Amino acid sequence: LQLSLYVYGKKIELSDIGCIHNLETYDNLQHILKTFDKTKVCQGSSRKLSNLKSSYGFKFVESCGMWRHLNCNIIMEKNTESGKNSFICKWCERLNFILKNKRSREKNNQNTVISFSPNKKKTLQKIKDTRALIRKKITRASKRIIYLENNLNNIKNEMKSISQLRLEELLNNSNISSSQSELIREIFNAARVNNPKNRRYSENWMLLCMLLQIRSPTGYSFLRKNNILPLPCTNSIRSHLLAVEIGCGFDKNFFKLLKKKFSTKSEQEKQGVLVLDEVFLRESISLNSRTLTYSGLEDFGGEIDTDGTSKANHALVFMWQSLAENLVQPIAMFASNGTVKGVDLAKLTIRAIMLMEDAGGQVVGLTCDGASTNRTMWSQLGISAKPNNFKNYFQNPYDSSRKVFVFS
Repeated sequence: LQLSLYVYGKKIELSDIGCIHNLETYDNLQHILKTFDKTKVCQGSSRKLSNLKSSYGFKFVESCGMWRHLNCNIIMEKNTESGKNSFICKWCERLNFILKNKRSREKNNQNTVISFSPNKKKTLQKIKDTRALIRKKITRASKRIIYLENNLNNIKNEMKSISQLRLEELLNNSNISSSQSELIREIFNAARVNNPKNRRYSENWMLLCMLLQIRSPTGYSFLRKNNILPLPCTNSIRSHLLAVEIGCGFDKNFFKLLKKKFSTKSEQEKQGVLVLDEVFLRESISLNSRTLTYSGLEDFGGEIDTDGTSKANHALVFMWQSLAENLVQPIAMFASNGTVKGVDLAKLTIRAIMLMEDAGGQVVGLTCDGASTNRTMWSQLGISAKPNNFKNYFQNPYDSSRKVFVFS
């Protein structure tokens, strides 16, 4: 048989009430109950703590609606409790004194004085200084953010209100390149539109965007996603690329754009070398569903008469290499069945020189390998490697006062 004693929800051991006998007989049970009935129990400190504005942490706990000290043992020890109230232990009596002083300070509007040791005072002062410094930094940062936001809003309003004539006047008077001027125009145009889907882009800016998309699709996506530049959607770029007719031969529209590009270059930057080379291709025919034409057949772009029914297995490429800057630009491509004949190769070379000269370039030299068709082309142009009749140049067909040197 076991006996459990509880006071205010707290379990009391038999030794706490001075009983050393075990519960074996009826007399033991009667003795324990009489002793428990005579035991003095601490009544706690107070029931009224709702008026206090702050608590004391772990100095007191609530038990059955009565606030007690943490060190209160519920059972009062004999001959050790003293004071006016013999039904309160010394710990709850101390708590009662603390609460009384707290009420008195609140009634007289007095602040609680906290005492620290000298070492703790230094640590506390450091914490206070750090806190004050952080507050100052936050205040300065908040003021700075508000100042920058106001400036940004003012600049946005000025950008929206500036006229196109005023913008062109500022760009013409400034010392910036044409590409940078084009970028500034697009930024101002984008600032005037609230919905990004309503933006309209110029032809020059669209061409620059095409080049950027081709050179670096990842970089293009990063710049557009973070709104660093007013770039069009990749679908718009793709639709413009599909609108460009790509085929073999010399493209007149390409040379018009090249002429516009050469108009901004110096005389040294206009000089360059024409490079040509033939490469072997794998025979393959495919259907272009957009134009309903076959790709992979022999095609000279109308420069040389051919039936156009043979499969192409060679490609002839003409390329422009500038001498004064790092510029390499393919200008034409031809698909043939077998290598191009030397006579036809000479005709295409003369045609390429004429178009490049008309676009503004100055062809200084011609570079190719020593294939048999290329040697035939040299002989057609009057090039000779014989010691008694050495000649490594021919007259420029566009300008008779200049020469075109041949390199191999």
